[in-house]
Amino acid sequence: FPFFALPFWWLVGRGLDGIVREERLHWSPLLIGTLLAGTCFVLVLGFRFGIPAAERENDPWLMRGLTGWTIAFAVLPIAWILQTLRRRAEHSSTPASF
Repeated sequence: FPFFALPFWWLVGRGLDGIVREERLHWSPLLIGTLLAGTCFVLVLGFRFGIPAAERENDPWLMRGLTGWTIAFAVLPIAWILQTLRRRAEHSSTPASF
């Protein structure tokens, strides 16, 4: 199973590169990561409020795993927001030439 998770960890690593090293990332991994974060968040909410507590206690790893992946994938939307803010700050700090 760890082998199948490599593409997802690659996405999370790209998001961390965008935050820590301030790399400019292409929009496609940012979009995919944002969609995965949203999907995991919806699944966490669905399992939290859609399944009775007695059934959730039988499989606590499911909620922990989904919550962990939601947090991991949240790095990509954060990187996207920071990238946009950096670009706007650079654009506004350059003097206008006529």
